[in-house]
Amino acid sequence: MARASTVSVSIDGLEGAIKRVDEIIDLLSTTKNENSLLMRLGEIGSERADEEFRNAIYDGYNDVRVDPPKARNENEVIINASGRSVAFIEFGSGVHYSAPVHPKADELGMIRGNFGYKLGRHDSWRYEGDPGTNGEIITDGPHAGEVLTHGNPANMCMYNAAKEIKLRAQEIAEEILL
Repeated sequence: MARASTVSVSIDGLEGAIKRVDEIIDLLSTTKNENSLLMRLGEIGSERADEEFRNAIYDGYNDVRVDPPKARNENEVIINASGRSVAFIEFGSGVHYSAPVHPKADELGMIRGNFGYKLGRHDSWRYEGDPGTNGEIITDGPHAGEVLTHGNPANMCMYNAAKEIKLRAQEIAEEILL
């Protein structure tokens, strides 16, 4: 992950150049720095996911909690989001918001409108609870007090967090390792 660079070497500077290359190799092979890199990338992902979930468009009570990153092993870090609304926020709900489609939705079986009683197959439906971002409390008729919803778009919080990690990996590696 280190940045490629060109080193000019004259006979007089050969000893210094070899010493610098050895220092870089030592830095790259130091477990402490590798763990620091892994954890820093995990922190970036965790912070991004947390921010995205907190600001998500969601009709209902957003109960998502994003934990700080935890090392799984030397090469992996886990970013965990928990709560009943995680999948609805991440992948979207209902056919009203057909775009954007989460890039992993089909692969993971998260087809809009197929959850529970499959009410999301309709353009709108109602539920009891928190109106959230765009839910409208019904004021008249037999369903007064319930919430009318069109569902929500795919907010892609974890997906965007992963993109952020990939985008910033080289930058963070250079900060930590070099």
